[in-house]
Amino acid sequence: MAEWERDLAAAPLVRRTSHVINAEVLRGMNRNSTRPTELIVRHLPPWLHGLGRDFAGIKGSRIYAALERGELSYRSYHFAKAR
Repeated sequence: MAEWERDLAAAPLVRRTSHVINAEVLRGMNRNSTRPTELIVRHLPPWLHGLGRDFAGIKGSRIYAALERGELSYRSYHFAKAR
């Protein structure tokens, strides 16, 4: 994360705001898991279901669990052109 922040600081832009949005992403994953699950079951062979769930970030997936444990972080940034 330190390297990421250093690279952002070196960008020719001014950072206006930044927020960790983990709670919002988890809430979205919880609310939106039904449709992706249905699509995965309908369109992927069973041996790819786990990969499909991880890709879609469905509740119970590895991505979801990592975010819930704090091992993964989603962030939102607002940048503006430097004057």
